[in-house]
Amino acid sequence: MEHLLVEELRKRNALEEVICEYGIETVRECLCCHRLMNEGWLFAGIETYCSDDCLMKAHPEENLLILKAEALRDDSDTYWTKWEG
Repeated sequence: MEHLLVEELRKRNALEEVICEYGIETVRECLCCHRLMNEGWLFAGIETYCSDDCLMKAHPEENLLILKAEALRDDSDTYWTKWEG
């Protein structure tokens, strides 16, 4: 049922609007495969990806090992995170 609801919201281009309007702060959408997720990569402070694979499909110019190393810095805007309410 959940899957059908998400698909219908996507068809209507309303998924992000519903997430924002109802303050669902623990859910994000992967910009590559469009899966819903509550943990994953935040890239450049704004882009969200559910896995290393999706991140690399979207940004093949990046080096995953370097991104993982840079993610450990406190001031990094690219890192793996879990969105919690």
